[in-house]
Amino acid sequence: MTRIYQELLKFKRSINEAQDLIGKKEFGSALIKLQSAFGVKIKFYFELDLSKAAKSAKMNWREKEKALFFRLECLIRDIQAGHRKAGFLFFEKRFLPGVRNFLKKEKASFFEKTEPDDFFGEEFHDRDLAVIFLGESDFFAQRARYLNGIKNGAKFAKVGGQINRELGFLFGYPSCCVDDFMTKDAYLDRVFVRKIFKNTGRDFFWELNFFVSRLLTYHFPCSFGCQKSRVLARKRLKILNDKLPPLKEIKALAAAPVIFFTEDAYFSFFGKIKGNELKYEKFLPSSQISFSCSRGANGFFVNVLSQAFARGDRIVFSEKSLSVFAGQKLVAQIRGRRGDSYLVMNFK
Repeated sequence: MTRIYQELLKFKRSINEAQDLIGKKEFGSALIKLQSAFGVKIKFYFELDLSKAAKSAKMNWREKEKALFFRLECLIRDIQAGHRKAGFLFFEKRFLPGVRNFLKKEKASFFEKTEPDDFFGEEFHDRDLAVIFLGESDFFAQRARYLNGIKNGAKFAKVGGQINRELGFLFGYPSCCVDDFMTKDAYLDRVFVRKIFKNTGRDFFWELNFFVSRLLTYHFPCSFGCQKSRVLARKRLKILNDKLPPLKEIKALAAAPVIFFTEDAYFSFFGKIKGNELKYEKFLPSSQISFSCSRGANGFFVNVLSQAFARGDRIVFSEKSLSVFAGQKLVAQIRGRRGDSYLVMNFK
């Protein structure tokens, strides 16, 4: 068992324990548990409404369904445009009959998978999810499903470079992005993001801001300044032109600072960074961006931080702390217990 797997397992168990405490309405104890899990210590200079934070932001299933079919159509277009040979998409099993009918109507080549891989182990199985593999032909769809199954069934063992490279080719990933992540550990989202952040110099291209949209960047780039990934994202803008909002609106959303804690807890700010200060007018929490981030203890943690950010208008940050201010008044202070407890990224 690798160190990263042990850390993830410990985090997952802490999240489950926090969820149990939330179920018992022991919100204060749950918040203490979550701060330990996320590697932060938070001091609030206002009265938190923890019962309000415990109410998950729920997305109507009709909205989920609409978003799912939109993403499916975009993925089909991406394959038809020759940007990739295959692709895949996770979604809730209850949408599977509708997805089958949609793909048959589109005459798309696809294979489905409804049993979880043993990638993370039994504790991480989510039996409510299904996966669809799409391909330029049945061969490519089936090949992607087969290779992905080998990779995800290896339980954190190193996967051969040939498998990774072939998957990268099928999914249309730039070679530099494939070569930069050749170990199994890298397939954990938070490991990816932290490694990408370390690889990035001064350029954080807005086209690669996958926190707010996966439609332009389906993969994890080797850095947020990867030129090949940026070129691919701009090609997708063209083929999705009739489906997406005007470019000005997309850029307004994506060219924005992001504060990242984990793949389930992050925030996008409508504002500007100058030096070590972020001034903002409003923000979007991950619970309003991603379907999965509004649930359970992760959603509770995001909602708690949202109460602080909603009261503030600027954040002074360093590697050790985030200080939230409303004018000159300190609203909250978040101290990181590790150097990467949170990451501040300035997409533009």
